Amino acid sequence: MRAKHGRAYKVELRAIARVLVSSGCKEGKVGQLLQDIAKIFGVDLDRAMSRRTVRRAVLEGLVASQVQLYVTMSGDGTSRRHIEYQSNHIHMRVPVKHDDGSVILSEEPRIRFAGIKSTVDHSAAKSKEAWLTVYEEIMTAYNASPIGRRLGKLDLRMICRRLRGMCGDHANNEKAISDAWKEIKHDLLL
Repeated sequence: MRAKHGRAYKVELRAIARVLVSSGCKEGKVGQLLQDIAKIFGVDLDRAMSRRTVRRAVLEGLVASQVQLYVTMSGDGTSRRHIEYQSNHIHMRVPVKHDDGSVILSEEPRIRFAGIKSTVDHSAAKSKEAWLTVYEEIMTAYNASPIGRRLGKLDLRMICRRLRGMCGDHANNEKAISDAWKEIKHDLLL
């Protein structure tokens, strides 16, 4: 079986490579492991994926995850050993591929981790800055991707159009950050 479609490895092989790396397999071992797995199923791959190609497949998955559009954001902060941390999550409808090759958005939103940032304090202003940093990273990744170049630039105004709500706990700073985002949306969209 041909491992490549044209000049690129097949989508399925790149996806398996990402799963193997995220499960702890070294990038340099993935190509041979893919060939061994294929052989178990009676398929003979014509080539092994190089470590560099595996690394690119993993990076491709990272960019794809950052490009997805979202619905709701949530976050919370905590401290450990006098260092403040802000954790961010995004709830979004994700693309689902069907057997016929078509791709649609999932019915139910999925939770995606958007990172942990160290902050100076646990204030609403710092939480807002942390979210703006998350969105800046997403916009940078999207705008540098082929789909971003093809479909147009993503900016904060477009993100605010997609943003439908914010989840948080009962803390006053979480309520304040929600109000701050409401104000940002109002300013950008009106």
